[in-house]
Amino acid sequence: MADIVEAASDVPVIDMAPRHYPPELIGRIAVAAAVGGARGTSTQAGYAEVQAKFGIGGEKIKIGTREPVLFNLYGTIPHALNAIYDGSSIDSAVAYHERYPKVPLTILIDYEGRERDVCGEAVQRFGSELQAVRLDVPANRIHQGGHQKPTRTLEMRILSQADDRKAAQQALDRYGFGPGVTIESVYAIRDLLDSMGAKSTRIVVSSGFDLEKVRAFKACKAPMDFIGTGSWVKFCMFTSDIIRIKEKGKWIDRCKAGRREEITETKNLPIVLQK
Repeated sequence: MADIVEAASDVPVIDMAPRHYPPELIGRIAVAAAVGGARGTSTQAGYAEVQAKFGIGGEKIKIGTREPVLFNLYGTIPHALNAIYDGSSIDSAVAYHERYPKVPLTILIDYEGRERDVCGEAVQRFGSELQAVRLDVPANRIHQGGHQKPTRTLEMRILSQADDRKAAQQALDRYGFGPGVTIESVYAIRDLLDSMGAKSTRIVVSSGFDLEKVRAFKACKAPMDFIGTGSWVKFCMFTSDIIRIKEKGKWIDRCKAGRREEITETKNLPIVLQK
């Protein structure tokens, strides 16, 4: 975490690792993230552990001889909520915002596979109340309007402002275009937000942001405002996803765009949680 925080420089890093390891480790991993310099974590349990250990009031923590810093509990609308609301990022955001009007609103924009459309709809619907949008495009899908191969216009734009052109070119070759959250996708969403007058709306990036990827995005000055990472903890990766919803007694397939193809479904898995 310390290496990632250093590489991210002025971009706050959020610990989003809990889905990748046994839940009994949440508190300890969050504490490790705080020690490494993360500006927050994504679970109430992890946040409580950090504040209990280092908290000095007002969401600030103090670790050793360092200056006190804010350590926040960060959250975005989860994919699961979108699934419940007919797969609609906007409908789930409306419901969430009505229930928690004082919580800063950050909307996932990748669930339907229409990142640009959903981002535009979010700006139109929420205006200045939209604090941020989050990009979490899966590694097997290209974001809406994105390119598999490099586009010369964006490459030249990035290279012309890079402090280290060689490092920026290497970053573009690896993370610039194609599937997943790419450097292109962050520039595209920033340009869209700005064109709609939403210059104050921020961008949260997540999905595979290990040290190498963070360095690459910084080398290209990708206009990201927060980095969510679970990739700083080296555990055997495991997770679960909602792939269908039960409505009116029937199971309906509903899953984040691109995710279904990545999932191995275990047959005859017992249902242990039901509403």
